[in-house]
Formats: sequence, C-alpha cells, structure tokens
Amino acid sequence: MELADLYVRQGDFDRGIAVYRQLLEQGVSGTDVHMKLVDAEALSTLLTLRGEPNHHEFERGFRAGEQATMERRDQLAREEKIARLNAWLDRMRKRYG
Repeated sequence: MELADLYVRQGDFDRGIAVYRQLLEQGVSGTDVHMKLVDAEALSTLLTLRGEPNHHEFERGFRAGEQATMERRDQLAREEKIARLNAWLDRMRKRYG
C-alpha cells in the first residue's frame, strides 16, 4: 500500500489507483485500502477538473484523505467495541437480571 500512497502523493493518480485496485483484488483486507482508493479517485477527478495543480495541492489533498481514513477507522473500532459491550451487558442482564 505504501507504493500506491507514494504514487498518489506524487500526483500519479492512475498508478496509485491501479495499485490500490490490485491490492483489493489480491484480498488485502480492505477498509483502509478501499477508502484510500475512493479518496484517490475523488482527488484525481477534482484536481483534473481544475487543471494542472501544483505538488502542494496533491500533498494537502492526500493528507486530508489519509486523516479522514484514520478517523473513520477509529470510529468503526469504537462502534464495534460498543456493540460487543452491549451484547455482553445483555447477557449479564439475562443471567442475573
């Protein structure tokens, strides 16, 4: 995934997107890869529509997408923990309640 990240960071979206897709096809587990693919495709489209951007725009967009991916992963982890704790609490209520 680091290779794809590097391609996107350098503005070579086609190569980065191709590597992300290849990772998904190979079965690399996917929320991060899938979200980075979506971010790279969106960034590519937006920057292409605006014309030829400079390197700083690429970097800023990539980092924003990376931050959003990390925040979403953390949110999903919290939701999963809450669901497990709620299931445990329900079992305890049935057993002792």
